[in-house]
Amino acid sequence: MNERIHVVVYGPAAEYLDLIPGEDRVECFFVRPEAVPGEDGVTATPMFVLLDIDYVGGGLERVLRGLSALDSRPRIAAVTREPTADSAVRALTGGATDYFALPRDRERVVAAIAEVVGEAAPARESRLQTLPGFPDIVARCEAMREVLDVVRKVIDSGASTVLIRGDTGTGKELIARAVHYQSTRHDQPFIEVNCTAIPETLLEAELFGYEAGAFTDARTAKAGLLQLAHGGTLFLDELGDMSLALQGKLLRAIETKRFRRLGGTKEIEVVMHIIAATSKNLEEAIAQGLFRSDLYYRLNVVAVELPPLRERADDVLILADHFARRYAEQYRKPPRALTGEAREFLRGYPWPGNVRELKNTIERAVLLGEGAEIGLEDLSPAVRLRRQSGGGGERLVIDLPSGGVAFDEYERRIVAHVLERNGWNRSQTARELGISRPRLLRKIEKYELEEPAAP
Repeated sequence: MNERIHVVVYGPAAEYLDLIPGEDRVECFFVRPEAVPGEDGVTATPMFVLLDIDYVGGGLERVLRGLSALDSRPRIAAVTREPTADSAVRALTGGATDYFALPRDRERVVAAIAEVVGEAAPARESRLQTLPGFPDIVARCEAMREVLDVVRKVIDSGASTVLIRGDTGTGKELIARAVHYQSTRHDQPFIEVNCTAIPETLLEAELFGYEAGAFTDARTAKAGLLQLAHGGTLFLDELGDMSLALQGKLLRAIETKRFRRLGGTKEIEVVMHIIAATSKNLEEAIAQGLFRSDLYYRLNVVAVELPPLRERADDVLILADHFARRYAEQYRKPPRALTGEAREFLRGYPWPGNVRELKNTIERAVLLGEGAEIGLEDLSPAVRLRRQSGGGGERLVIDLPSGGVAFDEYERRIVAHVLERNGWNRSQTARELGISRPRLLRKIEKYELEEPAAP
């Protein structure tokens, strides 16, 4: 039997009753504006919440906090008849997934409810998961659901150092922002520095600041990014590109919570959280003498590893639909669904640029396409060409039985095959498989693969 779908409406029944699908498995609860999620007759496990901002009035933040605290977060559509930028920010940063203006967006509200009802699966574990206020972060596949579980624990624990790993375009910055803005320090500074975007000669001055006269052009003193992040979060993107000397100075600042500006003698005390991100293999960089092991161990207390999009097949179409809706609204275009051919193409494409490439592809299709739907012809020619040309080199042909087979069994065979071909060189195998070395080591442990004894 299919799981019952609970829809909670904070709004007058007379206005919204006809929006709810009349299916037997859908149960709708109309609740008072002061009702507490999980209490007062509100089902504790709603899959969809229709939240009338005008109806709940000043209780908006309270309701959103309660919904966000539920074990399984529902999709929340905030609606209002008096849309303003302030109410949109309050709703979306508080955890709402959508923000609609009535009566203009009535059909979009109906579509959002229908989407949740249509996607509802018999198993609760297969439901879509996200983080409140961050609709670009979605998870239906097991790998990404595990990531969100770790992220929620990081947020709840208040960990002072976090290391986010993943290929370029997987969303490391987005996860960093989610960790900060969903934490208790959300009203404190979030300071971001891209270690590859700033020349090495200037990065130290940017991080630590400088006193007047510290170097030729230092006419006045300037506070560094560490000082600006006091009380909040410093996000170091692509930390793996930082020089060894600067790594040592950063490590000291993290451990002592003190540092000096360039040219200064006074120690400045800072209390902050550090989130570092990298697309590099830090273990390999350590072995090559390019990254300090003590800084690695200091940052790697809690690690979040983002899987590439090619390992998130269940999430590709969800993200594509989300971006299509977002850019249709942004560019004031009519909503357009993806054709079956386009959806099949998107799901089978390997996405070397990960979520960033998918987002750019859908944005272009929405902006330039003119048909009633988004078809294969609307997708980027470069993307289509790469898919058609495929790749050179050795191919692994897999004969899939008509009855199907467990994916884990094929993954085990592929990992074992590449390991054997590379003489169990784990770093080379990880590069060929397109995954990080720690992810490869976990797969070796998962499938109980053992390196052959030396002859």
